[in-house]
This record gives sequence, C-alpha cells and structure tokens, in this order.
Amino acid sequence: MCHNEAYLNRNYYLYVNCVLPEASTFGLVIDQDGDVAGLAFFVGWSKTAVLPSFIIRTVIEMERNFRCIARPVHDLCLRAVQILDIHKREEILYVHNIDNGYIVDEVTIKSTAEIVGIREGDVIISFNGMHSQTMPELENYLLSLGLKFLEKKNESYKVVLKLKVYDPIESQEHIVNLPLGFSCSPSVKKRAKVQVTEKIPPSARKPLLC
Repeated sequence: MCHNEAYLNRNYYLYVNCVLPEASTFGLVIDQDGDVAGLAFFVGWSKTAVLPSFIIRTVIEMERNFRCIARPVHDLCLRAVQILDIHKREEILYVHNIDNGYIVDEVTIKSTAEIVGIREGDVIISFNGMHSQTMPELENYLLSLGLKFLEKKNESYKVVLKLKVYDPIESQEHIVNLPLGFSCSPSVKKRAKVQVTEKIPPSARKPLLC
C-alpha cells in the first residue's frame, strides 16, 4: 500500500508503509491490479521510496528526445492535504471547508511566489484549474509543462500558472497568477558512461551469483 509524503525536493516520491531490504533497490512495485506502479529504492531512512511509473515515462521521453530534464521552478515547498492524519483533515474540512489541495510549508525569500503574495500556511486549491490530490500527480503535471517547454525550443519561454489560493487567516480565496521559468538538467548519459580501457578475459570475470 503506497501513500505520498512531502519532503523538500522529494515531493514526487511514493512511500510504502513498510521497510524493504536495500537489495530491493530498483525492484518493480506492482499494484493490486497487477500493473507496474513504479520502481522501489532504498533511501536510508524508515521508509522505502517508490518513483512512480508515470513520472519515469515522462522523464525518459525528455531524455530520449531532448537530452535534458526540464521542470518549472515555483520555489514552494508543498504538502498535500490528503497526506495529513484523519483528525487534521477533518479539522481543516470543518473550519475551512477544504478537503484537498496543497499546504504551503515554505516560500523561498524574494522569489516570484513571494512577490505575488503566496505565504507560508496558505493552501493552493488548484493549479490552472487542476485539482490533484497527491504530490506525484502534481509533479507529473509540472513535468508535462517542462516537456512543452522543450518542444517550444525557446529558452525565454515562460508559463503562467493560475492558482486558486486560500488564506486561512482571512478565510478567503483569491486568484494568483504565478509566472514560472524552467530549470533544465542535462542528460545523465555522459555521467553514466563507463570507459573500458582493458579487456577482461572470460576466465577472470566473477559470476553474478555466488
């Protein structure tokens, strides 16, 4: 059983509610319908992380076609309302009539997000009218915007996100237009290359299994 959690720079992970051995790294995770949900890997803390398959597909498409991975930079640390414990969710629903969205845990100082008025504690109810419930779903949407950016082949291309933001202090909703640039990480293909300078005879090779 998988659920999402928000860690800074790890918002796109899923987590299983048990600890798997380190040897399970890059093992396939199968859901109850028999479909591949993602790849598991060991992160060294109390939970085993899973990279969702739909994010893997988008990243592979970017790398294959453009040799880089692009995503918009929003300078926000977010946490999905759906991952809160049931009592906190009921409290938010009762007091603010909100049952999904993303709580803003952190806003980068002097960022565009701060300038347009997004504050810590706000709840982003929708992105461009899209109401996602999990962080991986949001991350996949942001990656899809990165894919469009690469297809435009214009480094100055920007996207403006129309956010519906709830201010819990004023108990009011308002619309915020957040212009975003893109970060583009180069392909890891070169870093993954291993240069072979000497041939190893078959007799000297160690077996994979002992």
